[in-house]
Amino acid sequence: MMKLDLLLGSDIGSWALERVAIDQIEQVITLDEGLAERSRALGLRTILGNVNFVDYVPSQIGFSLHYSAILKPDLIRKYQKIFNLHPAGSPFTTRRVAAVCASTLTFTPATSCRRFTIR
Repeated sequence: MMKLDLLLGSDIGSWALERVAIDQIEQVITLDEGLAERSRALGLRTILGNVNFVDYVPSQIGFSLHYSAILKPDLIRKYQKIFNLHPAGSPFTTRRVAAVCASTLTFTPATSCRRFTIR
């Protein structure tokens, strides 16, 4: 099974960390010390720092969920696929995303693509 890198930030990143199956995560990259501690407590390889400036081997797929640093083009090119979910700052959008995220996030392998599903 192909694993993914989770680039996480804020409460939404914490929410995702609790819902993505551990065996589907290659590593967690975050700027948030609390998220890094939770990730390490789950036994995950964890990088605390700006993903653009740390030395690491990316997996084939990246999923950025409310990660606060802007990903540089050179980094984006290192991934076969990379997805970004960063809700806008308006209270309406934030409430809507929180409502959508109330259930689960699953990483579902398919034969020709990888798909993230929020139910």
